[in-house]
Amino acid sequence: MNYKSNGIKTEKVTKEIDKFKAKMTTSNLTDHINGKFKTNFKADQIRYQVNKLLERSYGKPEEDAHKFVSLAKDEVAKQGGSFCIDIDDENRLKKCLFVSSLLLEYSKSFLDLVIIDATYKKNRFSLPLVNVIGIIFYI
Repeated sequence: MNYKSNGIKTEKVTKEIDKFKAKMTTSNLTDHINGKFKTNFKADQIRYQVNKLLERSYGKPEEDAHKFVSLAKDEVAKQGGSFCIDIDDENRLKKCLFVSSLLLEYSKSFLDLVIIDATYKKNRFSLPLVNVIGIIFYI
């Protein structure tokens, strides 16, 4: 990454992308990079660099699901709880549910209402992170 592109070192651009990748949309990040370094990168080029940095930081995307499944199964085997999984014909994770043993016990004893909100956050694949909230009514 020491070759020059448009008179600047791409190392500087990469550091800037890494600094702001989680704080800006790809479009805003592209505008920021082009403005700061007087370049003419396209959004697809910036998106590609962001994905490379994410892979370097977190590993290959296809490994994430396998790691999560392994961790969840280990947790259920050691601590109890519940883990359900749905895999497609190509052995890809479609959906899953993990509930710790503590949350299962609380839900049996106290839970009156469950709210599921899939609009709060998305992971690096733009899939929703589902928050489940339990509300207890005391009268």
